[in-house]
Amino acid sequence: MNRKNLVKMACLFSLASALLLSCASVSCAANDADALVIPFVIEDGRIILNATVASVEGRYLWDSGSSMSIIDVPVQGLPFRGAYPTTVDGLTVLTSFYEISGVRFGDVEVKTPSSLITNVELIEPFMKGLDGLLGNGIFDGYWLELSFSRNEIVLHNEIPARFARAARLPLAMLENANSMLFLPITIDSTEYLILIDTGMGFSLSFPVSVADRAGSGNLTRIESIGETGDYYLVQTSRIKFMDMEFSDKLIMSDSVVPARWGDGGRMRHVGIVGMDFLSNFDLLLDYRTLAERRSAGLRYISLVPPGERTFDWFGPLDAAPEPGIINARFTDAGLEIISIIVDGLAYGALGLRAGSVITKINGEPAGNFTLAQLRGDPLFFQRLRDFSLLVEGEEIIVRLAP
Repeated sequence: MNRKNLVKMACLFSLASALLLSCASVSCAANDADALVIPFVIEDGRIILNATVASVEGRYLWDSGSSMSIIDVPVQGLPFRGAYPTTVDGLTVLTSFYEISGVRFGDVEVKTPSSLITNVELIEPFMKGLDGLLGNGIFDGYWLELSFSRNEIVLHNEIPARFARAARLPLAMLENANSMLFLPITIDSTEYLILIDTGMGFSLSFPVSVADRAGSGNLTRIESIGETGDYYLVQTSRIKFMDMEFSDKLIMSDSVVPARWGDGGRMRHVGIVGMDFLSNFDLLLDYRTLAERRSAGLRYISLVPPGERTFDWFGPLDAAPEPGIINARFTDAGLEIISIIVDGLAYGALGLRAGSVITKINGEPAGNFTLAQLRGDPLFFQRLRDFSLLVEGEEIIVRLAP
């Protein structure tokens, strides 16, 4: 997922001139001379790290929604910690757990013992072009700064000065979700939990129990890039999350989290906040005692004012989209469909799919139009004569019968 250009924050040059050349790795991170700075890139809306794990160098997804790392590495010499059933996205297998003593990121070594399994089949559909997944446990023992203004993870021993007066929120930890952190969200006066998940590209996936409480009716089948699933579209009055409030919004409520852990009970009250929302902030998370399921909370600095934020994927909607396009985003190539209702007009009559890229609409560049028109204006589609799609690098014109 292409990320919006975020505000670049100024560095505080308080070190002596001899240290200025090392600003990118030390002084810009914080006033902590012992900080460990780990650069990352964002690909398909996910954080990718270059790392060496158990002598295997590769490109790894950092997934804060997973307590363990999942990498196919030689296990000879690694301490064996036992075999247990593990459930990921509804698939349960007996997995052998090993301990790794740390992870190296270029010249930076993080010497935190953490758990590793080698059952890469659990995550294979999501790992194209990657060598595995790094779980949250690798950063236990630090204040973790997740900086989207600099595309860096910075590990601190103390709270950085720039976060001293930052907004704060409590973090929850659950017994059957080791090393994972949850934020509170209030939906129509009821508080739920939202998992902080850097392995997911979308904005917000709401708890399935919201649909239970609202008495929502039929499931709606929605095709998204990478998956097709059934969701409830739930009308809400008021949502409060972090520094944002939404009124009279339609949300997509699903069972992603219960399916992931094979838990249809308590996890029905848990949703997910993904990268599309998180990247509006620089975050500081208390990872000092993850293994003990204790955290002093989260601090955050806004990079984009609330009124200027846009949510490409699974954000709150103003109304049910009659044409069926739930989410889309503008890219250099055109307008890319992110998620679409399977029995909607756009899917059935126009043949659009998740991943379709529209380059022109009625002969005009797609960038001349708005997402609001595509999502909710039925007259827009009645006036539609033709549109152009990008197919394998070539522009194909689709003409509609009058």
